[in-house]
Amino acid sequence: MRKKLYHFYNLISSYPVLIFMIIVLCVLFYLGTEYKPLELEKLNKQEVQMGIKQEQKIVQNQLSKIGIGDAIKRYTLFNQDLLERSNSEVGELRNLMNPTLRSYGWNLNQIDCFFLEDDSEEEKAHTTTQGAKINGVIIMIEASSLQNVYPNGDPFLPFYSSFEMFKYMWSRPPFKEYQRIKLYRTEDGYNLDSSIFMPLQDLENSSRLNEDVVI
Repeated sequence: MRKKLYHFYNLISSYPVLIFMIIVLCVLFYLGTEYKPLELEKLNKQEVQMGIKQEQKIVQNQLSKIGIGDAIKRYTLFNQDLLERSNSEVGELRNLMNPTLRSYGWNLNQIDCFFLEDDSEEEKAHTTTQGAKINGVIIMIEASSLQNVYPNGDPFLPFYSSFEMFKYMWSRPPFKEYQRIKLYRTEDGYNLDSSIFMPLQDLENSSRLNEDVVI
């Protein structure tokens, strides 16, 4: 009798624990099933995001190739309007730019040239397949102005004068692109520093390029 009572009390005392464990398991199972769709949705979004990044990388590579190809085609079409390498000497460039600077009230103090070559493997591959070789020269200009008025009596405005001068030079061949323009005041007047990129003609392939161009 005592053994039966002992087992009975043991069963009674263990039921609450079993019930509590069952409830906890049910709650955990419910929570797991509730958050599982969210986890699956998160995984799907991560996969979609990875796919979009891969597509973006492919599109960027394609756009880069298209951009290089477009630049080569433009270079081919306007090859005759670019600067000739024989005219890229400092003396020739000084003679080319000095009259324009003087007409806008600036004195050309110094001019330097730095030649650029397409040495990268990617550019070599594209230029080889497309039939054009893009080279250029960077021109560093230093000019100054000591006047406050023009000979006709108009006031000398350094910013307006430099802006109009560069606009005029930009609109005239050979083609050029301004990379840096610095204007500052000195004790005697004004100084102007500028960096200009000018593409060079591809004389080696100019005849063949002209034959291939279709307008």
